[in-house]
Amino acid sequence: MADLTLAFSVLASDFFSQKSKLEQYFSELETFSLDWMLIVQGEGEKPEELLGHNLEKIIWSQDIGLSKSRNIALRRCKTKFLICCDWDTRYAGAHLTQLVSETQAFREQVPFIRLGLLRADDFELAHQKLLVQDNYHSIKLDEERSPLALTNIASVQICWNVQFIRKHKLGFDELLGLGNKSILPSFGEEYLLALQCWAISGNYCQTRVLLASTRENSTGIEASKIEKAILALYVFLRLAKTHPVKGFIILFDRLKRFLRA
Repeated sequence: MADLTLAFSVLASDFFSQKSKLEQYFSELETFSLDWMLIVQGEGEKPEELLGHNLEKIIWSQDIGLSKSRNIALRRCKTKFLICCDWDTRYAGAHLTQLVSETQAFREQVPFIRLGLLRADDFELAHQKLLVQDNYHSIKLDEERSPLALTNIASVQICWNVQFIRKHKLGFDELLGLGNKSILPSFGEEYLLALQCWAISGNYCQTRVLLASTRENSTGIEASKIEKAILALYVFLRLAKTHPVKGFIILFDRLKRFLRA
């Protein structure tokens, strides 16, 4: 049985318009022994139609913001690994099962695994193409030590080691994350958490195999230079409190990229 949970975040408006597609996809995940949960974010009261069906897996939250939603997933996750997803992300279930099998050989201190991600206008069609690629007898994982590769990482392509995060009392920064009404850039929560994990462990794993598909556009990719600079400074200040040397390295590398761009 795969020891992995996929936690999807969705606004209430999107949930009601996409409900049938989501339910069909969740049934598909269950055929691969993958667990799932859905955090629906709405500022009103929990609607009656959510009750009585997968009550433990469908969570209604009045706290708006992806970071808040993903912290709920971290608290409620019952498996060793967790992927925090958006409603418009699809994963090749069979390949995720293989990925979890491969990770069992790694040490507990490996904090997360970076997945290959396919961006496409039609993410549903891209997902179907991933499903027919059933020739992955093994998904090769490489150890990576450079934090620079995390600069453009997306939450939906990270498989978190829940035990590692809980052990070190980490979580998503709720001042970051789309929808949180903060003056800070509305992205970067995955970047900060990944760097915090790296600062502690000094490494992480990654695979170039395409395991997920999502929309072509994302907030992080469209961010301005000023927004990225603000985020880099905020990340530096957070890291400097616990890891001053590594925090300075991150800020210096980000500034170099900012000036060269």
